[in-house]
Amino acid sequence: AGCLLGLQWLDAVLPVVGTAVLMGAGALVLWLGATAGRRQVPMARTVTALAALCAVAALAAAFLPPGRWLDPVWVRYGWQLLLVATASALALGLIARISEYRNQRDRDRLARADSERRMRREAARADLNTALQAKLRTLPAGDVEWAAFRLLLDHLVPQVPVAFATAIAYGFQGQDIRVVVPQAHKATVDAIAAQRLLPLKRHAANGMPLQQPVTLASEQGVVAMEAVIPLPIRSPAWGLLLLHRTGGDGFSTDELALAGEFGRLALFNIEQALSAINLRRSAELDALTGAFNRRTIDQWLVRCFADADRDGQPVSVLFVDMDHFKLINDRHGHAAGDQCLREVARTLRATLADGDLLGRYGGEEFIAVLPGRGGAAGRVVGEQLRAAVERMRCEWEGQPLQLSVSVGVATRLREEGTPAETVDRADKALYTAKRSGRNRVHVAPAVFS
Repeated sequence: AGCLLGLQWLDAVLPVVGTAVLMGAGALVLWLGATAGRRQVPMARTVTALAALCAVAALAAAFLPPGRWLDPVWVRYGWQLLLVATASALALGLIARISEYRNQRDRDRLARADSERRMRREAARADLNTALQAKLRTLPAGDVEWAAFRLLLDHLVPQVPVAFATAIAYGFQGQDIRVVVPQAHKATVDAIAAQRLLPLKRHAANGMPLQQPVTLASEQGVVAMEAVIPLPIRSPAWGLLLLHRTGGDGFSTDELALAGEFGRLALFNIEQALSAINLRRSAELDALTGAFNRRTIDQWLVRCFADADRDGQPVSVLFVDMDHFKLINDRHGHAAGDQCLREVARTLRATLADGDLLGRYGGEEFIAVLPGRGGAAGRVVGEQLRAAVERMRCEWEGQPLQLSVSVGVATRLREEGTPAETVDRADKALYTAKRSGRNRVHVAPAVFS
């Protein structure tokens, strides 16, 4: 701009100003280069060295007169060549910084994706664990294993996309289990299990997950990939997860690990549920006879009476007492008496219908609850129980023991009777039967009708 305006007085100022600016810029570049070198920035030392040479060349061009030893061309333009080299080195350093930034960004992206995958995996594991705990605690023992494996596959398939998945177990908790998701492939799984039972059992015993291609004679190439994940089931039982994926894409290590983790989680919850069921049974049942204990039968009486109130149905209570039980203990010992109690309880339980309840009320006394049946039906059931015990064969140390029972029956017809009152009436009816002779059934009067 000064040249265009023709300001002649700038001719003396501009060289000095330009030299000062170059010197200040060179000093700034050297300071920045030294700082970058200490921070291990790529190409920082190279750029600093070239900038220093450029500064030296520029000072030489500014202050040294051309002479014999300094070619005016190199003195005048050498620093510019060094400036170009410095810019080139700076460009390389910037490219290296950009590459490093991109690599770091890719590493961060992979780490974030891995973290998200781990979070999804942990969330799926938590969902499966919650579903197993909520579902299994409400099921009877025979349904726990089936429900657990079904929940396992339902939660695994969204995480590991497959054409179908199946859980196979033989001898597990006394059952042979085969669960398929989706159910439409059940025929295919049945054929695989029938044709490859021994190889699958060997894979399960090996304990290591594996995958293998599936080929068909009618088609060329791989039609599917099969993954076999053994389940840690105690021998002689065995089990595994079988996953089929259409095409040649295999299963990743994370997918196989997730399937194995889900399998272990399902087995753990099965054991926990069965332990809770056994603990609940031990709390509800009489340890000697396997019938309900006194506390449990009292609770069931209250529940049956409440249901009878709601439905307008009668409830009959039978008091069953073994005749002359003390003589058995005195003659043969208490071990023989315990054996007799077990046999009588088994016979009574086998004679009662589904829905009837049997409990040990104390000593040699049993109580049966017949929901929905009145006095006549209760008497019939009492006669059946009495006759069944009389026909029962019981031996102790090779000697036959003749056992019999007496039965008292009481029926509650409407809301006036409480469980305690009905049980008391049944007990009094039993006392009447005992007084009238051995091996009798007596029905209490319908006081509450």
